[in-house]
Amino acid sequence: MKRLALALACAASLASRPDARAQQAPARCEVTDDGTVERLRRDVAHLASDELGGREPGTAGGNAAADYLVRRLTELGVEPAGTEGYRQPFALEFGVEALPASSVLLRAHDATRALALGVDFRVANAAPASGDGRAVGGLVYVGHGLESADAHWSDFARGASLRGRIAVALAGPPAPADAARAASLRAAHVVGSLAGKVRAARERGAVGLIEIELDPREPVETYTAPPTANGIPVVRITRAQGQWLLGRPIAAETAPVTPLRIVGASARVVTATRRRHIVTNNILGIVRARPSSDAGAGPSSPLVVGAHYDHIGRGGYGSLSPGVYGIYNGADDNASGTSAVLELARRLVRAPAARDVVVAWFGAEEEGMVGSRWMVSHRPPALTAVTAMVNLDMVGRLRECRLFVEERATARALPAIVDEANGPFGFDARPWEPTRGAWGASDHMTFTDARIPAVFLFTGLHDDYHRTHDDPPTLNYRGLGAVVGYAERVLRLMADAALRDAPSLTFAR
Repeated sequence: MKRLALALACAASLASRPDARAQQAPARCEVTDDGTVERLRRDVAHLASDELGGREPGTAGGNAAADYLVRRLTELGVEPAGTEGYRQPFALEFGVEALPASSVLLRAHDATRALALGVDFRVANAAPASGDGRAVGGLVYVGHGLESADAHWSDFARGASLRGRIAVALAGPPAPADAARAASLRAAHVVGSLAGKVRAARERGAVGLIEIELDPREPVETYTAPPTANGIPVVRITRAQGQWLLGRPIAAETAPVTPLRIVGASARVVTATRRRHIVTNNILGIVRARPSSDAGAGPSSPLVVGAHYDHIGRGGYGSLSPGVYGIYNGADDNASGTSAVLELARRLVRAPAARDVVVAWFGAEEEGMVGSRWMVSHRPPALTAVTAMVNLDMVGRLRECRLFVEERATARALPAIVDEANGPFGFDARPWEPTRGAWGASDHMTFTDARIPAVFLFTGLHDDYHRTHDDPPTLNYRGLGAVVGYAERVLRLMADAALRDAPSLTFAR
């Protein structure tokens, strides 16, 4: 799910994990069979494995996820519906890459060092606070460069002025000895966010920021937005160069620091970048309507059931644990929806609906629903007209039988359809509650923006959302299987309504 302004208003109640109740009896609504559970478990285990590296678009792991979907569709015998077989490639601007003009010159200990791009330093992009340009000035050490009133932590209190100088900060999170303080930092989502460091330094007049690497495995945050004209140059230097610059061994700080001018040291930092272009794919297949259906209606105006298959890789801009190194596997977001649509494809092949159904997996949803927007604006032949859409995003954490069903008012027939579909399950099916915080955008919004009715299924937010702990064992697979069954009934009822009373599925908002 694309991250927007997100308030986890009910974090304590959302934190319970289904794996902790694995030995308990299924809830009354978890109506599914063991075969479905095992297929879902298998698909999620692969899609949310470390091997796929968080499924970031344009990466080997993101491409491997697309390959897996193509392979599974081929095995199921689903007809391709993309522009290149099952695939619909599209390009997008994704982050930036450094140009050779980027440079770092350090002066300290009566010596000068010119650092090598890609060896001794890398350009960081934390737009909108960072930007291309040139910074020259003395250096001020600011610890981890963090500031949080909620966590009672500031590396900028009093001390040396940053105005006209370059801030020097340690990468990643601090390591406070006090467990309560560490927990408060995590809760405040400021455990090392590069964007937060840059913003805080710039607000205090810094003309640039040098971040010192502590863990060579930790990637430099590469935000997808381009640098801005009023941002400051930001680079990360290696631990070895940082220790030379500071003149001492370095380790994560255990307490806030007072800004300290590095006597006799200065730097010249030049950053020059260009937008990086990548190609990724939507994956599309079509399951034809049963032969007895109205041939004139089915093929030309299918239903769509979809889910996004990408996630945020190793963090960066989308992370809610900024600065924490690791793979963001995205089991719930959205290997759950991805595997659910695979199971729906299998069921539709075995028992076709009364309408053609396009099964769709969208790329680059986390970058702003890019894949679904591309598909709707560049429609393959099978999608020239669309009757309605069902979107599954974060459907793996069913709790207390509560299933959020959004956009049910986008066509006259939908309220009755979503209610009737619930008969065998008895979900506590309701719209999202504003008191539980704001959920982010998802791909159904692309369809409703195009005046296509849509239903959005969602089992709610939780403390692992956009964090490294969103792993396969945390899902409720029996609950996920029940959501699949519910989605199947919604699709079949939509198909019947489209044949019986097509105007009832006209967009109505």
